[in-house]
Amino acid sequence: MRRLSSRSYGSSELAAVVGARIRAFRRERRWTREHLSTLLEIRVSWLQGYEEGRALPPTYTLYQLAGAFGVSVAALLDETPQEQPLSLEETLSLLRRMENLAPPDRRAVGGFLRTVLEAIAALRSP
Repeated sequence: MRRLSSRSYGSSELAAVVGARIRAFRRERRWTREHLSTLLEIRVSWLQGYEEGRALPPTYTLYQLAGAFGVSVAALLDETPQEQPLSLEETLSLLRRMENLAPPDRRAVGGFLRTVLEAIAALRSP
């Protein structure tokens, strides 16, 4: 894993890495910029600037972002973080595996997933 600490970065290069990570985590959750900016209580234009690499978020905002995404601050600063977003293909592959389960097991797993998703939504709702 290559981490930002392995070499020196200019501020514009660092802003591009951080912006790409913010955008990836936001899109993974299927959040709009408006939704995330409301969670963080910042302007949408600021969030857009961070995602586009035009500005680096302040430390406080990095901590807010990490909390909102449920990841470490390091995950926002790493080019290839340990906490990479789960791709749509990986998600679909897991769901396809459910097709091979017996109906009672499939219902149990489905109920578990529903409960987890509802709990996460409740924790992240403003």
